[in-house]
Amino acid sequence: MSYTFTIRRDCYEEGVNFFRYRKLTIEPGVTVLTGCNGAGKSTLITLMKEELDRAGIKYTSYDNMRNGGVYAMTHYAYLNDLASVSNVFSSSEGESLIYNFGQKLMAIGKYIRAHANTDQWIFIDAVDSGLSIDNMAQVKALFQSILSGEDIPGGLIGDTYIILSTNSYEFAENARCLDVISGKTRTFRSYSTYRKYILNSAEKKQEREERTEKKREALKNRGTDRTGLWVQHG
Repeated sequence: MSYTFTIRRDCYEEGVNFFRYRKLTIEPGVTVLTGCNGAGKSTLITLMKEELDRAGIKYTSYDNMRNGGVYAMTHYAYLNDLASVSNVFSSSEGESLIYNFGQKLMAIGKYIRAHANTDQWIFIDAVDSGLSIDNMAQVKALFQSILSGEDIPGGLIGDTYIILSTNSYEFAENARCLDVISGKTRTFRSYSTYRKYILNSAEKKQEREERTEKKREALKNRGTDRTGLWVQHG
């Protein structure tokens, strides 16, 4: 069953809209958030998780950039997993990211099996970071395995929603993609089309930044504070 989010458009400044849409409907399965760097993919994931928190809906999440490196080593040390500490410490940045991501995917599999009778929400930010093309293919296959519930006795009972943010065509190809700037879904079937879309997304982001600056100046000139209340300048 689909789930509709109410998006706070002015998530950074009161009266200055970052997103054009207020409602966003997510279908079960994999949804790939697309757009150029700075388009709002990570921001949208944060807002979606905040709404699920308010609704008391559980989810699991992973930021492939932030949850690796030193953070991962600290986490492994806390768990007294010295083998993982050694592995990350002695690996290159890319190898470390791949290792940490693999560990997280195993944890997600355990989470799914433990909650197979309820709806599942999985958020993975920067899913393509540090992964080679063959790694991405393996991750996509794992997601399909999760959705099928093939390794869960009795199969999945609830719906599963997997939300990914990516810059890579490998994840966007033939997937249900959500343009974070327009809020519309689309499917990419060629790299050239995807490349054109990303370049166009960068232009739209620039236009948004220009509109934001004009709105910010307009609010300043009207004499309003961040809450939208009139203030008097002395």
